[in-house]
Amino acid sequence: MSAFKDMVTADIEGVFINLDEFADEHTWNGGSGASYKIKAVLDDDILIKQYSSQFEFFGQDIHMIFSPAAGFKKKPKNGDAVRLDGNIYTVDRIEEDMGMYAIFLVRGKG
Repeated sequence: MSAFKDMVTADIEGVFINLDEFADEHTWNGGSGASYKIKAVLDDDILIKQYSSQFEFFGQDIHMIFSPAAGFKKKPKNGDAVRLDGNIYTVDRIEEDMGMYAIFLVRGKG
């Protein structure tokens, strides 16, 4: 692995997903059978900026979470039914970049 990739990997836990700063632990069950804890940042402000003209979209309970890919037992897929902190959602979209997932969750879609 390159020095840059090593630094990015270290920064995921040490900076971006630091429990003393922005991240929190959340309970996740992505269909693997058992719930487990993930470290994640919920950032719904990004959604508001992106979809501010689509008011009907906000009638649903939506969230965007950022979390290290390494914290998941199985990679979520579009359309998966998942539980986040006991609430059931559908994965509307997932993006992966440099070891991080950006997961768009929608409750009530389907």
